[in-house]
Amino acid sequence: MNLKAVLFDMDGLLLDTERLQMDCWKKTVEAHNLDFDPNIMLKAIGGSNGEFTRFIREQYGEDFSLKDFFHKKNVILDDHIQKHGVPVKKGALELLDFLDENNIKKYIVTSTYEERAHIFLNSASIIHRFEKIITGSPDTPSKPDPYLYNRCIEVSGLHKENCIALEDSINGITACHAAKLNVIGVPDLLDLSQVRSPYLIGIKNDLLEIMYWLEDEIKMVS
Repeated sequence: MNLKAVLFDMDGLLLDTERLQMDCWKKTVEAHNLDFDPNIMLKAIGGSNGEFTRFIREQYGEDFSLKDFFHKKNVILDDHIQKHGVPVKKGALELLDFLDENNIKKYIVTSTYEERAHIFLNSASIIHRFEKIITGSPDTPSKPDPYLYNRCIEVSGLHKENCIALEDSINGITACHAAKLNVIGVPDLLDLSQVRSPYLIGIKNDLLEIMYWLEDEIKMVS
């Protein structure tokens, strides 16, 4: 394995933010005296705000006040982050250290918009650990479209055969498949056991398992 870079998804893979977001959405929906359906968020994991907005309108109607809804959710979310910070997933720091020790570059590829991504990463105190952060925007396609991964490869000057992506979502793995990029799945809120792709080279329980796997892979070729 001639591994030069690891491309990290952010929410649910590197940071434990999917559960945090789920809790904030639940509190917001209940504040509107509506029934909370977790499947709405689960369908949108790894995708864009626009996709989530579509699911919300389908569930609660076209007249639902999305602007007020998003504002209240973000107030709850930002209050939590200010008080408690953003937790990293198991093995994240160990894996980052391992990659540094082996001169393997690290990139983030996330559908989350730039401002929110930077808030999360700064709160988790790991934003400085990455060569570049590729984020979503209202004007660019989000996962499962391959755009963000292709953009990362383009701006970094890397070759896809020297990279591995890490994803916790079906949308993310689908984006890697479309980009012809090898990917390892690390389940968070979604079951990935039925996902099939020739580019899905394995499923691991957490980032610590990935570190041990990479350690063995590197030893085999050294």
